[in-house]
Amino acid sequence: MVLVADDEYGEGGANTLDQIHMQQAEDFARNYAPEYLAIKKVYIGTYPTSFDPISGGRRKPAATRELLDEINAGSLLINFIGHGNAHTWTHESVLTDSRDGALINSGTRNPIYIAATCSWGHFDRPENQSHPELLLNQSGGAIGVIAASRKTSAWSNFLFSTAFYSRFFDRINNFPLGTCLYLAKIDAPQSSNRYYNCLGEPLLRPALPRLDVAIRTINPDSLQALGMASVTGEVRTPGIANLPNVGFDGETLITVFDSDDTLSYTFTLRGGGTGGTINYDVKGGTLFRGNVSTASGEFFAQFVVPKDVKYGSRAGSVQMYAYNDEEDGIGTLRNLAIATTSAQLIDVTPPELRIRFDHENWMDGDMTSSQPTLYLDVFDTNGVNLTGEIGHDIKAVIDGQHEVVLTQDFIYHRDSYSRGTSSRTLYDLEPGRHRVEAWAWDNANNFNRVEATFVVVDQGSEVVLHNVLNYPNPFSDRTSFTFELSTDAEVTIRIFTASGRLIREIGPLQANAGFNYPEGTGMALEWDGHDTQGAPLANGVYLYKIKAKGASGQSDEVLGKLLRIR
Repeated sequence: MVLVADDEYGEGGANTLDQIHMQQAEDFARNYAPEYLAIKKVYIGTYPTSFDPISGGRRKPAATRELLDEINAGSLLINFIGHGNAHTWTHESVLTDSRDGALINSGTRNPIYIAATCSWGHFDRPENQSHPELLLNQSGGAIGVIAASRKTSAWSNFLFSTAFYSRFFDRINNFPLGTCLYLAKIDAPQSSNRYYNCLGEPLLRPALPRLDVAIRTINPDSLQALGMASVTGEVRTPGIANLPNVGFDGETLITVFDSDDTLSYTFTLRGGGTGGTINYDVKGGTLFRGNVSTASGEFFAQFVVPKDVKYGSRAGSVQMYAYNDEEDGIGTLRNLAIATTSAQLIDVTPPELRIRFDHENWMDGDMTSSQPTLYLDVFDTNGVNLTGEIGHDIKAVIDGQHEVVLTQDFIYHRDSYSRGTSSRTLYDLEPGRHRVEAWAWDNANNFNRVEATFVVVDQGSEVVLHNVLNYPNPFSDRTSFTFELSTDAEVTIRIFTASGRLIREIGPLQANAGFNYPEGTGMALEWDGHDTQGAPLANGVYLYKIKAKGASGQSDEVLGKLLRIR
């Protein structure tokens, strides 16, 4: 969940009454949210303030960027508490449809928006669509919205939202979205709550895990920096006393967190004086995040604890999510202790890094799609620093300007605490050559960096074939074809004798922009040295023609020679 809270500033400046938004948000996080729920807090008062050069209005650009990042990362719930209207959240315009609509794209992981504010769901104006209506009709926008169509009040908003969530997170009954709304209006009957509506499919049910996941042992019971830690646990069926579900086989995603940070925010009074102070909790840095095998309901994980921990603290936690193709489960452990000292580990070897795009066999200088996925593979015998401490983030920088933080995208490979990958899809890249550099730290704070170049193809350009090769050449039993494409295309490979007689045709095959090869695409880009009838061909020189045809019908083709020697 992303929990967005307005600050104390309104149209006339700071207002003591508006302190309630952040207070209610923190109250919800501490006392109403289920323990297993991961909450990202975007309390806009805690972000730097800038001023619009035209209107002079207050703005919170860093809060907006963080909110959009969380939306596009696929968060389940986006919850807002504060002032709003049909198009905007907060007087600082932390979210507006006109400015941010085109920047919202959560792919296939569309969130549900719950807006405890006035009029954001003002749907009954045919000539003036509200932001929720736009989100529901755009790709990657929203799968459902709970919002009010008229003015409401802060206190009734809070009572309604807590009543709604008590039904929404009911893992036993698993109520549909519309039923949650209906029951919340009964549980919180304040008059303005009648304005709340469900925009979207009211029979949509939250995909709440039905099974429980529990820790059996943690060794040592106080995690020691630079020391090895192990965790054992089990997947359980609710209502059955503390026994593993022996029929469950799958994986468990385990995330271990350092102790929470408690921060404070001081409210501003009208006229510029300081008002009261509110303390709020922020999730500690990540110590480990990885999938482990789970058989007969039991799992085991081990990892090296980073050097960057809060020594002597006792507020760490473990979140677990077990899943297979049929069912899933969730669980949390709180009050995890961190030892006051570190283990004696001598490690001066930096982590190994590798940059790639789109697929496993990408090489430095290759082409990519117009919206490529950046992968940073990291290996270190003592693990990777995921704490996000200042100066120790995993990062990538595109063309020396655009910085991408990859720390929260990193996950260890299955059953590993030494090898893992960060991945992030990149948008708005101009066609042409680009440079990327990336860096990471290991758990002992050794640093390494790597860089690569890549060529973004223009998806709307004509079809062009590049770097057409077959390997091996000469070949004995079989040879593979590789090539790069400027855009997605249908590809056909034809093989001829030296005199020009067609003896074999492969395809047509659907190929993607960028580098194409048999292992990475799963396509039949191989020739086994046989003709169309399945007869083996004699030694000698053969010709091949690779033709690529785009969606518009425009095509490109390349001729080549290959030699068979048995």
